[in-house]
Amino acid sequence: MQYREVPKNGDKLSVLGYGCMRLPVRMQSINQKLAEKQILYAMDQGVNYLDTAYPYHSGKSEPFLGKVLSSNGYRNDVKIATKLPHWMANSKADMDKILDEQLSKLKTDRTAICGIKRHGGDHHGAVAGREPGQKTAAFRKKHLGQSRAQKNARGLVP
Repeated sequence: MQYREVPKNGDKLSVLGYGCMRLPVRMQSINQKLAEKQILYAMDQGVNYLDTAYPYHSGKSEPFLGKVLSSNGYRNDVKIATKLPHWMANSKADMDKILDEQLSKLKTDRTAICGIKRHGGDHHGAVAGREPGQKTAAFRKKHLGQSRAQKNARGLVP
């Protein structure tokens, strides 16, 4: 696996990441056995960057990923990126509350990147990686990110 260094913090991230938006499904739910097998295989091959978001798989992606990482001892070997749902955050306090919920679902006290999930138009800004014990305001200005999807003639394209 090839890695790239994040200049601001020295993290070495795999050039390939594993996106949890399209985990395998069975009967309209995450196929947990197959999805866990895929994630573990990717990590065994050197993937250390995992991407998820609050709404993926109707809110089931983050808890599933948290379970896989904590039950297999991989949490300290990977960086997790997740996205806050902008439509639920009307204030900085809301952002803190939602991020705390996401961290609980992920069974962790930190993320590498936490962006704002948005579709089209306005957004509430971007949030950075969260270290244990930090509040949103303490880390707003580093490792910023946002996810934006727009409709075009071919459908929804990130």
